[in-house]
Amino acid sequence: MLTTYAGINQAIANGQGYKTSWSKTGGSTYVAGFWYNTFALAGQPSAGSYTGSARTATPCYGSAGPWGAATPGKISCAENVGVSYSGNDWYKHVLSMEMSTVTATGAPAWLILIDMLMYYPSIDMNSGSQQAMTNVATLPRYTDGAGVKMFLEATTALGATPVNLSSAQTVPANGFTYTDASGTPNSFLPGTIAIGAAAGSRAAQSISHGGLAANTFGPFIPMAAGDTGVRSVENFQLTAGTGSASSAALVLCKPLATIPLISSTAPATTASVRDFIFNMPGFPQVHDGACLSFIICPGAAAVTATWQGILEFVWG
Repeated sequence: MLTTYAGINQAIANGQGYKTSWSKTGGSTYVAGFWYNTFALAGQPSAGSYTGSARTATPCYGSAGPWGAATPGKISCAENVGVSYSGNDWYKHVLSMEMSTVTATGAPAWLILIDMLMYYPSIDMNSGSQQAMTNVATLPRYTDGAGVKMFLEATTALGATPVNLSSAQTVPANGFTYTDASGTPNSFLPGTIAIGAAAGSRAAQSISHGGLAANTFGPFIPMAAGDTGVRSVENFQLTAGTGSASSAALVLCKPLATIPLISSTAPATTASVRDFIFNMPGFPQVHDGACLSFIICPGAAAVTATWQGILEFVWG
């Protein structure tokens, strides 16, 4: 375990570090103040996709291991380093992040580094009926659900009819229900959560409940008062269909770190840097198998903007 500056420097000297680059280009319909996931965007790494059986919990992995192959589209964070793989009681951390844009409309922006844990693909977004999720698989990391968030990502463009996630509280017939971090099943949403309330939250890769309209709540779906995380989702329901055939994936993730891109009045090539040794919050841990992605909130109308950066890791 790395607990001192000397220990970190020695780990790097011993080759216990890794640096990777990242670059993604967003769609032409990105709108200021709305949230998007970069996982399925073209670039480096190549675009990922939400494969698997409809509405079935599908774990995400950033490296090969006893669980199987890595998930295509993840940002690489090097090999597994825990005691089961290296023989050492090592922990991996994010040492630093650098981020920039080569597009004037790509800044300002706010990016959150997440570990994508599990998703439910092919949710029908043109239905007001309750849709049951299949939960044979469980969270592969952060298994108690503490600090785990969920977001709904449009995988095809949604219809133009604004709808809400259902906060009906009738089990099992109605409502969106999940198991919270304490293991309590059939937890309900706290109130009205708008989906596709504006054009910016209907595009593919948009986080459909994020944005600036009424009853939108940023990148993560709000949970019931007192809930600190989520382990699984049992049922999904909208108040109505969005008006045309469309689909979404419900993603469970662990937020790890944030980085802003500063005002667009600066040169487009000006980079933001986050040093996790000297800046707060410090030294976020990256678990073996982590499937990393960035979600982004552009502060300007981002017309096919490209964002790029460098992530550096250290372990010991």
